[in-house]
Amino acid sequence: MECETKQSACIFNALADGGNSLPKSQAFTDIRYAIESQMNIHGKKLDATAHEFTDALMGGRSAISRGEFRGVYDAFRAKQLGCEANGEWASGEDMHWIKGGYCVEYTNVPNQQFAQGIHQWAMKNLDTTASDGSCDHIEFHQMIGHKQFTTHGFTLDYTVWAK
Repeated sequence: MECETKQSACIFNALADGGNSLPKSQAFTDIRYAIESQMNIHGKKLDATAHEFTDALMGGRSAISRGEFRGVYDAFRAKQLGCEANGEWASGEDMHWIKGGYCVEYTNVPNQQFAQGIHQWAMKNLDTTASDGSCDHIEFHQMIGHKQFTTHGFTLDYTVWAK
């Protein structure tokens, strides 16, 4: 799993107190605290900045689910903090695609070239796109089947998940 996926999952768990959704009121409280302690902003400017950041994070939602958080978090980082996702591939990352109500996940994808090959295969043979990250990240939690295989000298895990 890539570092940014792990980081966003860790942040979500802390903000949502282990729950499966992050309500806007809790996001505001957490963001306000972070701004005050990290950016040294106080008073009316603190509340205004916290509301601005909360609105940017929530995008009109009253709550964000665990599965939505990574995309929302990346957009928030890019817009509010000027931090784009690094897009670099680390050996051993995960990929998935969704087809027919199931999520198919490859773990231990060795490199970007291999990931692109999986993506092209999914487009050509399954008429779907492959994405970075695990199926659990997008709320598929029931394992249907698992296989491990070796191809082109790499050992991959292949797992099918349902909601």
